[in-house]
Amino acid sequence: MININDSGIWSIFIPGISENEVYKYAINTSSFGIKMKTDPYAFYTEKRPRTSSIVIGHDFNWNDSEWINKRNILGYNDPVSIYEMHLGSWRKNGDKYYSYREIAPMLIEYLKKPDLIMWNLCH
Repeated sequence: MININDSGIWSIFIPGISENEVYKYAINTSSFGIKMKTDPYAFYTEKRPRTSSIVIGHDFNWNDSEWINKRNILGYNDPVSIYEMHLGSWRKNGDKYYSYREIAPMLIEYLKKPDLIMWNLCH
């Protein structure tokens, strides 16, 4: 694996890996040995109770050139606090989980709070 520009974000290319294969990162710690961890940037993961990430292909076409050109003048290099939210632990319907369609209206109202100026939805 390589560390991208010393950012703490690591990358790897594995020739021959197939779509729908599952994977985890093996983190070798000095105190607790090897820990298997899910990819926090994965596009897809297995459904609980399994937690592996899933390799997928996509043909997404980016249309954000206007934002890319403006980002240096909008203060995106300034410090920021990031609050991540896992929907399944944020709100539950009794002992069951809400679907995305069910939880969406509650999430939108929550994210409209004036003290939340930037957010990232993780799945």
